[in-house]
Amino acid sequence: MNAHNLWLLFRQDLTIALRNAKEVREMLFGLEWYWWILIAIVVVAGGYVKLKLLKKMMATKNETIEED
Repeated sequence: MNAHNLWLLFRQDLTIALRNAKEVREMLFGLEWYWWILIAIVVVAGGYVKLKLLKKMMATKNETIEED
């Protein structure tokens, strides 16, 4: 493969990605207000769970270091 073929493949992939992004953006902005609230709740809950798991993991890591 030469550079021109790689550029054509990259451009084709970029075009497809931008088209998909446009469709996703149109889909998201077309949502009703209650879907945005549901998405926000899921994102906040996911962040909370991730934070709790991270704290728990750090606590168990500190305990194992102290035991050694």
